[in-house]
Amino acid sequence: MLLILFLILGNTISSASESVRLVNGNNSCSGRLEVFYNNQWGTVCDDGWDLSDAAVVCREMGCGDAIEAKSGAYFRPGGGQVSMSNIGCVGNEPMLSSCSSKKVGEFYCDHSKDAGVICRSLARLVNGSHSCSGRVEVFKDGQWGTVCSNGWDYSEAAVICTEMGCGSVFEQRIGGFFGQGSGPVWLSDVQCSNSETTLRHCTFQGWGQNSCGHEKDATVACYRRIKLENGFNACSGRVEIYNRWGNNWVTVVGDNWDLSEAAVVCREVGCGDAIAAKGAAYFGQGYNGFPVWLNDVSCIGNEPTLFACESKKIEDFQLHYKDAGVICQSLVKLVNGTNSCSGRVEVFFDGRWGTVCDDGWDLSDAAAVCREMGCGDAIEAKSAAYFGQGSGLVWLSDLQCGSYSTLRNCNSKGWGQNSCGHEKDAGVTCQLKIRLVNGISSCSGRVEVFRDGQWGTVYDDGWDLLDAAVVCRQMGCGDATEAIGGAYFGQGAGQIFMGSVNCVGNEAILSACESRRTGMYDHSKDAGVICNPSLRLINGHNSCFGRVEVLFNGIWGTVCDDGWDASDAAVVCREMGCGDVIEAKSAAYFDQGSGPVWISDLQCSDTDSRLRGCKSGGWGRGTCGHEKDAGVICEDNVRLVSGTNPCSGRVEVLLAGQWGTVCDNGWDASDAAVVCRQLGCGTVLEVKNAAYFGKGSGTIWMNNVNCFGNEATLMSCSYNATPDRCDHEKDAGVICGAVKVLLRVEVKATFGINPNTAGIINKISDEIGKKLRINGTFTLKTQTDGNIFHKRIGAAP
Repeated sequence: MLLILFLILGNTISSASESVRLVNGNNSCSGRLEVFYNNQWGTVCDDGWDLSDAAVVCREMGCGDAIEAKSGAYFRPGGGQVSMSNIGCVGNEPMLSSCSSKKVGEFYCDHSKDAGVICRSLARLVNGSHSCSGRVEVFKDGQWGTVCSNGWDYSEAAVICTEMGCGSVFEQRIGGFFGQGSGPVWLSDVQCSNSETTLRHCTFQGWGQNSCGHEKDATVACYRRIKLENGFNACSGRVEIYNRWGNNWVTVVGDNWDLSEAAVVCREVGCGDAIAAKGAAYFGQGYNGFPVWLNDVSCIGNEPTLFACESKKIEDFQLHYKDAGVICQSLVKLVNGTNSCSGRVEVFFDGRWGTVCDDGWDLSDAAAVCREMGCGDAIEAKSAAYFGQGSGLVWLSDLQCGSYSTLRNCNSKGWGQNSCGHEKDAGVTCQLKIRLVNGISSCSGRVEVFRDGQWGTVYDDGWDLLDAAVVCRQMGCGDATEAIGGAYFGQGAGQIFMGSVNCVGNEAILSACESRRTGMYDHSKDAGVICNPSLRLINGHNSCFGRVEVLFNGIWGTVCDDGWDASDAAVVCREMGCGDVIEAKSAAYFDQGSGPVWISDLQCSDTDSRLRGCKSGGWGRGTCGHEKDAGVICEDNVRLVSGTNPCSGRVEVLLAGQWGTVCDNGWDASDAAVVCRQLGCGTVLEVKNAAYFGKGSGTIWMNNVNCFGNEATLMSCSYNATPDRCDHEKDAGVICGAVKVLLRVEVKATFGINPNTAGIINKISDEIGKKLRINGTFTLKTQTDGNIFHKRIGAAP
């Protein structure tokens, strides 16, 4: 998410005495120490600088205990004069000027030795969507407490944003938005002039002098000071921090970058646990016109911000090839959807997953979820528990999301502040950023991913079933059957976006897997997959007609015929890789199914490619019985053209919505047998090659077809999709039909025995079957007089 931030990393934080200030820290209680001396601000030399000196500064600044005394210009070198050196505080002095020290002219020191301090902050933001938003809490008398929202407005919010080292106010929040706190309500009726550097310098009623309850706890949302760029969702990407001096975003060097540093970043940007720490510009290089700013970052892992970690401050424009990145757990998920970009919306807050109420839920809110999930545009905002009812708390209601908001950052009634039940759970359908091309159905094909506004392919080096399993799950298909390389489904075009893919197998999306992202140019190695389909046709005589069944939540179920029409049936035909719809069938035409009736009242359009993407009444929410199971009759995806009858001709197959031919390389009786059986044309009479039935046109979809002979469809056989290695002079064909053989059988009967009696004819039939080893059925021809056998007169014809 791109936000225009005004983070004051270089801001000047002054104490009430106006004699010391902290500059370039991550909040008002850390930074380079500067003192006002001889009517000008100057720095302090780190000679002899220690924790006792730092403790005095922290006390004078109105901060908590000193955490660290920093030296070596840790917070970057200052300017002007170095005003003090060799400070010798006992530690209990009320202000730094009370300590012994050397003044200007008594020492020599340069700005490379500027002293700094990190004090414990006496303010914090709790339960926010990132480190710069949340419930406002302040520390007093050894106890954290909240601030009452009486009189709380933009001026007060601006002061706490400055105190926390964040940017300006992003949005004002209502009381209790980020949940209710506990302990005392320390402040109320706070009035700030917007010039204060800490909330406790503003006027207020007095510590603990109010009658507010925690339902009025004050909150704030400031612009964040760190962001993730070029990731596959809102919780992954290149780490960038705001540089006030250049008014730009700068990056971090990934040397020694590990999960400890990633954990701090994930927490600071408001995501879950760190999954992976990425270096070597895994998410692309930052803008080379802006510098890399931090190097050798070393975090313990529990720091509230990356700026609190040890690091070297640099300004290098040549190190972007080392830019650091992170992959964090997302705090939004989609449940019970038909693919990785659809489902019931659930959010993580206060240690628990909960749902979103559909009050006020619209396409703008859905778009925020789609962006956060790393999906494409929002297709539809779903309501009324379209994807089933969730459990636990309903966290959010009446959301109002802007163009760049994440769901947690949208305006709402506040966390858990609603009366919704789960029958109103909100859902979303977003565009997928992955597709399968040139497959035999919607669950097979060449893998293509969407990035930078264009589709690109995946290189097949190391491509295996674990990688294919992630693709199948992301597509909403079944288990991975096969991971195929070598441009099995034809060569793609444009860029190759991923290579050396290495998935564990449980990733939600392919982009989350380890991969190489540059240096691949050979489309002859495009990767593909074959997944188990999530749609099937049952009780028909081939794969292109039957009762419609869909897989949802791991269970096969049927479709109700309420509203079932040719438009809905056409989507099924497309998804199955069949031809045009011939007829939409209702009233259990192909017999009644079993299990759930998953979908009812479908409203499919011409642009829908999958049945589960159509509008409907929701999953499992209808009242239909199986006597209303829907079915379909589609044109087959194989046909014979230019033959003398429907069962002979040039073999053509339907792929990607267009008819093409089959190359005769390797074309044999086993392959032809599958075509004959698929078309209901009996057995193979002749296998034809070399465009026997004339040259076809268009794409040559299949080459080197290799069927066992028992496959249900030609597309189920292995083949190569390499149209550039064959031309139409080699189009394959077949002549199918039934073979009729007439045999004249002669028997010699004993005198007085009638061979036309039933017992003898049955015995003769058994012997004929054994002797001829007939595969199929045969009949004995009855003559006009009703007999099988006649006396032989003369020679047999």
